[in-house]
Amino acid sequence: MTENSIEVGRLIIVGNGFDIAHGLKSSYKDFLHDYCQRALLHAAVDKTYDDCLLSIGRKALLHHESRKIKSLSKEEAFNFLNSEAVTTRFNNPISWKSDFIKDTITDLARKDWVDIECIYFRYLKDYASLGQFDNIKNLNEQLVYIKGKLISYLTTATKTFDRIDDPGLVYQFKEIIKKEECVNQSLEYDLKWSGLFGQDLIYKYNS
Repeated sequence: MTENSIEVGRLIIVGNGFDIAHGLKSSYKDFLHDYCQRALLHAAVDKTYDDCLLSIGRKALLHHESRKIKSLSKEEAFNFLNSEAVTTRFNNPISWKSDFIKDTITDLARKDWVDIECIYFRYLKDYASLGQFDNIKNLNEQLVYIKGKLISYLTTATKTFDRIDDPGLVYQFKEIIKKEECVNQSLEYDLKWSGLFGQDLIYKYNS
């Protein structure tokens, strides 16, 4: 800082979606597509896949040769596991073990976005109202498993992220602070809200 300069702070409020706006594949959609692709790739190698959410039987792989399954994109893998044709043709070789995750997958396929927490709390509320405590325990175990998978996915996604789709967003952090933005007076005391919707702020400046 030079003799004629002053230190100025700028508050930047980062809202929901900031990461996605920068091109980071961090949405639930990206995560679930990746989960489906990894499950299919595992099944293509080991001829089966099984966890607390999903089971892929050997017959499911008959719908595609293993080498073709390995070439499926994340979205194609998601669509394959959500395909009614595969399920009905081979007598349920793909089984979503959790109603919670099945509804999540169905919701994503229908709307192209999904709110996992909203679906989770809906199931939690329903199970609690019916006194189905074993289902609540299973639901929470499934959520813990999903959280672990999500953390692993986001760790990889952030490490491999190397570009910005919108340089304008980054520029906001480097933009010159104009003098019109600055207040050259200090507040005598904190601003206080006097109305329900914040009208009529009470404040006083030192001159």
